Amino acid sequence: MRPLGIVFCVWASLCSLAHAESELKKASEKVYVIERDRSQIAVLQHGRLLREIGGLGKLHHATVKFWRGHGYLISRDGLLSQIDPKTDQVIRQVRVGKSSIALDFVGSWIAVANYAPQDVVFLDAQLKIHKRLVTGSRNVGIKSWRELLVVALMDRDALWVLDSQKGFRVVHRVEKAGKMPYDALIAGSFYLSAFFKERQIGVLDLEKKVYRRVLLPIAKEGVPYKIPHFGMWGVWEGMAYLPVAGSQQLAKVDLARFRRDGQIMLTGLPVFAVLSADGHSLAVNYSGEMQDFLTIIQRKDGKILRHFRAGKRIMHLRFSPDSKRLYLSSYFDHKVRVFSVKPWQKLASVVVPTPSGLFMVQP
Repeated sequence: MRPLGIVFCVWASLCSLAHAESELKKASEKVYVIERDRSQIAVLQHGRLLREIGGLGKLHHATVKFWRGHGYLISRDGLLSQIDPKTDQVIRQVRVGKSSIALDFVGSWIAVANYAPQDVVFLDAQLKIHKRLVTGSRNVGIKSWRELLVVALMDRDALWVLDSQKGFRVVHRVEKAGKMPYDALIAGSFYLSAFFKERQIGVLDLEKKVYRRVLLPIAKEGVPYKIPHFGMWGVWEGMAYLPVAGSQQLAKVDLARFRRDGQIMLTGLPVFAVLSADGHSLAVNYSGEMQDFLTIIQRKDGKILRHFRAGKRIMHLRFSPDSKRLYLSSYFDHKVRVFSVKPWQKLASVVVPTPSGLFMVQP
């Protein structure tokens, strides 16, 4: 390479590095990364590892949510941890079950859905157990709406609506809702339930207490809705953009009329479709042979903006709250990567052992 070419390459590299440092300084969000095969989470900010928090239980399918200034992590083996996002210290912990799957918040209460024992646990902000509601089933799809909490009873094919202002009394039941419900999404005043053994989706109107089932072609024949989980649907102004299980496409679903309204063709089997907060971009990762790749789509017209190898087995991805950065966890690389969106550029690569779920908060 000629001297002038070398100088240009060095200059370009320095400019790229300066841009990355400038963009990362603007990033106020903290990112909590589940270390899937360890009992701890990594805390990232400004493209750097701040610290790791340990002693959190088994973290396969662990969830972190933020509520009233604190973070709450529920482990797969039923350990509920309260974390202070300012100090990143565990404040309180309590064992709520042997096998837990999800948590949500309703009124002034924390609710945890258990597989074992077969109950839903309600706690106050100090993690003191207030009530256990025995359901006689593994419990999933726990979602709140106003003062109500809805839970799906996997082994009883039922949905229960609980009223937090009436001592969590069951105020509405949907029996024979569908065969083996497992996941759910709140869309406006509707609770949408998916089933392992049926291709229909259950739609419960929480205002009118009316239930119906609709058939949406969002899974290949014979493939359950296990992937994608409803929590990773991209929803914008009443339109959902969701992976079609077992097929190389995203379906556009009109949530007002609950019908399919088009599709976006892909190059692999999608897992998650994550939407930026400004509604501009969709980021899609894949399973199988395409698990190392990421596709960026312009939501408005479905145009593919980028398709590239982003790491070894992309597990999870999230846009920053200001939509200017994309974070992804690369499981086999043991790294979390940060990209700027405009222009598209890698800003940082942070070493995190066996990273999976990504959760964000503005401190």
